[in-house]
Amino acid sequence: MNDLPAPLHVGEGDIMRILKVPDIEHFLFKVRHISRYIEEEFLFKSIAFKTIIHDHVQEARDHIYDIEVKALEQQCIKDRFIKGFL
Repeated sequence: MNDLPAPLHVGEGDIMRILKVPDIEHFLFKVRHISRYIEEEFLFKSIAFKTIIHDHVQEARDHIYDIEVKALEQQCIKDRFIKGFL
């Protein structure tokens, strides 16, 4: 740490050397490429999340429907409404 200049200054050349890009055009190309990749990943994950949520909601609806049908069936058996059908 003592060898570093105070205040610490990181210039454009330092950044380009760290990122291993020869000039600003290559740097901008990499930034655009990464931006597109991030957008595609976000879109993919958004669609996947929406699909998962939709599936969970459908499973919950099916489960609630099954519970309601069983409760109705029990009520009908109790009231002897469907005795002749069983």
